[in-house]
Amino acid sequence: LVAQKIQQRDALIDEIAALEVDAYGKKTEETEQVIKKKEELRKTEKALDNAIQKEGAMRKEAAAPRPAPPPSKPSPAPEGMRGRAKQFAEAVTTLGIKNVYAIQALVATAAKESGLDPKSKEIGAKGWLSTLEKRGVSYVYNKFPQLGPGGRVAKLMNAPNGVSPDQLKEIWSKGDEAFFSMVYDGLSTNSKPGDGYTFRGRGFIQITGRSIYKSIGNIIGIDLETNPDSIMNDFDIASKAAAGYILNSVGRGNKEKGLAVLNQMPDFKTALKVVIGNVAMGGLGGDMAKVEAAFTTSKLAATNRGQLEAASKYENLALDSTSK
Repeated sequence: LVAQKIQQRDALIDEIAALEVDAYGKKTEETEQVIKKKEELRKTEKALDNAIQKEGAMRKEAAAPRPAPPPSKPSPAPEGMRGRAKQFAEAVTTLGIKNVYAIQALVATAAKESGLDPKSKEIGAKGWLSTLEKRGVSYVYNKFPQLGPGGRVAKLMNAPNGVSPDQLKEIWSKGDEAFFSMVYDGLSTNSKPGDGYTFRGRGFIQITGRSIYKSIGNIIGIDLETNPDSIMNDFDIASKAAAGYILNSVGRGNKEKGLAVLNQMPDFKTALKVVIGNVAMGGLGGDMAKVEAAFTTSKLAATNRGQLEAASKYENLALDSTSK
């Protein structure tokens, strides 16, 4: 486009010159008509010159390296949660978790899961009826394999293709006790009828299962099996229980192994993957290959990535929780 305009301008200059000389190259007498024509041509020439200069300047600006944008300032930690985040961080250190990234990941996860409210409860019948309606039965089967094709509950209900949506709706419409008994009774973590409801999800990360309550109680030195509601009623117990769950899951039942993994976290993002992965898929452990697979190739990979992204939004709160 610039080259075309230059050609047009040069042609005009030649035309103006032709008006000023005769066929023998001698200067001619300028009549009014010639003067008027030259003025028009010079105006057009000037306009072309301006266009050429403007376009050249634009090209030069586009070619110049642009300065990097200033780094965005992190949003401040939610004011109402700052005190609770610090209290949570202080409580988990009493279990031997000293790595700052692990502590921050625990804070971010607890904040995402419950808003750091120990009275938070696991989603029950009403919530899952809504999820069934919105996301379909395949999502339910992924979350609760025992209900899907070949699953333990499906076999008990003589439903080889999985418990049907109508059957789920019929049972879940009876309320939380029916819902939790259906999805959790008979699991390896629950040994007695009714355990599914008694040891339903509670606290910062919705801990479930009789044997899990017992194991965590042993780690933190409190009998949670006898009094599962203590996770909801005491902030420090809730904090230690959340951390104890992660230690138990990462260490595959061995607190010391869990501590060894968490206390070697190299950065916040890695620690958050380990914590979120073990919350989403209990007993995942600390093997980073398995942790990565939880977010890439597992059936719940998309959901797990969503959980990771949601927890990442609490990074500033987490950083603030360990600041002096």
